[in-house]
Amino acid sequence: MVRVGSLIFGERDYMFQTNDDMKVGFIGFGNMAQALAAGLAASGALQPGQIGACARDRAKLHRNTEPHGFLAFDDAAGVAGFADVVVVAVKPYQVEAVLAPVKGMLAGKVVVSVKPPG
Repeated sequence: MVRVGSLIFGERDYMFQTNDDMKVGFIGFGNMAQALAAGLAASGALQPGQIGACARDRAKLHRNTEPHGFLAFDDAAGVAGFADVVVVAVKPYQVEAVLAPVKGMLAGKVVVSVKPPG
């Protein structure tokens, strides 16, 4: 079964399709990642158990995932192994260091960055 959902960012409405077993993982779980995860769950596009994340601060990660039913992973490798779509939501200067250890695990996955261009 394929579901169609939409998210609204600013004044734009974005359409996307998901299937029942697609999983989305966030490497970094700050404000932007939390908003995206919450939107995916609230829209019904994904169930909370289809969303996972990792972050440097494990205690904060658990505080921000558990109430929503999202999964918390110890590291980027856990997220990369879990997810079909990986959202990179870390500070621009951290991207290379965070992704280097999991580069091989990202082959064949959709990788999205929330890093601004430039």
